[in-house]
Amino acid sequence: MRPNATEQPTDRRPTARRARRAGIGLTLAAMVVVAACSRDQGARPPMVTTQEDPADTTTTTTAPSSRSTAPPTSVDPAQPIELAWVRQVGGLGNDELASVAGRDAAVVAVGSTDGAVGPTQGGRDTMTVVVASDGTAARPQQAGSDGTDRAAGVSSAAGATLACGTSDSNRGPRASGTPDGWCAPVAENGTLGEEVAIGGDADDTLVAVALAPPAADGGSGQTAPGEGYAVGATSGVMPRAQDPSGRGLGDGDSVVTKVDAAGSPLWVRQFGSFAPDRAAGVTTSEGGDALVVGVTGGDAAGRSLGGNDGYVARFDPSGNQRWSTQVGSAADDELTAVAAGGEARRGTERFVAGGSTGGLVGAAAAGGNDAVVVALGPDGRRQWVAQFGTAGTDRVTAVLADGDTVYVAGTSDGPLGTLRNDLGPGGGRDAFLAALDATSGKVLWTSRFGSAADDDVTGITSTEVGLLVLSGSTAGQLQGATTSGGTDGLLVAFKLPDGGGGAASSV
Repeated sequence: MRPNATEQPTDRRPTARRARRAGIGLTLAAMVVVAACSRDQGARPPMVTTQEDPADTTTTTTAPSSRSTAPPTSVDPAQPIELAWVRQVGGLGNDELASVAGRDAAVVAVGSTDGAVGPTQGGRDTMTVVVASDGTAARPQQAGSDGTDRAAGVSSAAGATLACGTSDSNRGPRASGTPDGWCAPVAENGTLGEEVAIGGDADDTLVAVALAPPAADGGSGQTAPGEGYAVGATSGVMPRAQDPSGRGLGDGDSVVTKVDAAGSPLWVRQFGSFAPDRAAGVTTSEGGDALVVGVTGGDAAGRSLGGNDGYVARFDPSGNQRWSTQVGSAADDELTAVAAGGEARRGTERFVAGGSTGGLVGAAAAGGNDAVVVALGPDGRRQWVAQFGTAGTDRVTAVLADGDTVYVAGTSDGPLGTLRNDLGPGGGRDAFLAALDATSGKVLWTSRFGSAADDDVTGITSTEVGLLVLSGSTAGQLQGATTSGGTDGLLVAFKLPDGGGGAASSV
């Protein structure tokens, strides 16, 4: 997901913060296993597929750093970033928040409920909530049909807010009787507008959306205000879909569609391999391109490295695929979130994707499934990769680029990082938040938080008042929050150092 224009303009963060963050990193770097990989950048080849040599995935060398070597700053390892507020949202049943977007100083979060406000109209209903910068939450908005409805992604830019999700409703002239994707505008109070169904006769899903920011100086200007991209998967052939890769389709494919401010599709691209493929996350570049990440069981973006691999694909505003690359190991791997950072005009533009690996993508494996973060240049060439985790299962599910720092969040069932006692005792599956150096991929710090039950992170965003906000769900109760019972939607806000700004986030 890419948030609104005030939340994620082109990165113009002052470099004076580098010394401070470098100091923080020295204090906590021993907590994780990190791999940094630097590749020479060539001119961007048009319409190419890039493929990393599998041998390169274990490279740990990095270019000499030009960052400041100021003395380390004293920091509380349990609280490397200050907590602002925490909120649990829901009713007596099971509720979830699947995505969050900054809208000016507030945030808009979307998900699903089996009765947060009142009885559902079907299996589950969509749930939307608006939370002010001080943590004051408006009454959740609930909407649904005779089937199961879920809002999976939300994005805000240029005064527009759009949510996308999936419904298996039989109602309406466009309903097919099978799951369809949909997109709908979101009003100021969180109410969903008219849903536009996007799908065919097979099973179709939309899981993430990113609205393009206003064109910066030198931008393409090929996306109108309120336009963006939604991604997901289909088990058939999407209406009006084209295959830009030429690799052949089948057994489930990834989908990216350009949508207008009302959620109507402008074009649809279906791509993948002969094996199952799905898109999981999307963000936009400074020039209005779509950066799509997902999972492939075959050769969707290069040669299969074994098992499932993650992939990153870049599309221009007309739907042409500029490049694609496959990331993985001999085991199962996935990429589920992506963020854009840097500036194209300064040659610092990069795209950072996060997910998990069951093998070796970085320098060393911690065991089980590890969190993995990979940075790519504007031409799709790998700049660095970081792999870290515990002996258990660790996954990155959300990424945010904020100037010199990349924040990644996810879940872990092991002791990843230092437990934050200000949010709860931890236990079961916990959430984590980590900060990485945007240039090298070095992990600066990692903190873990959660209730005594299971907690999950689904999205990340920032606001114009300098908040970093995570969305997710909890089966317990975090300190400072109130639970209504069952599983609640979860929002946790932290204060970005120096007030934040210049951020780009994704789910």
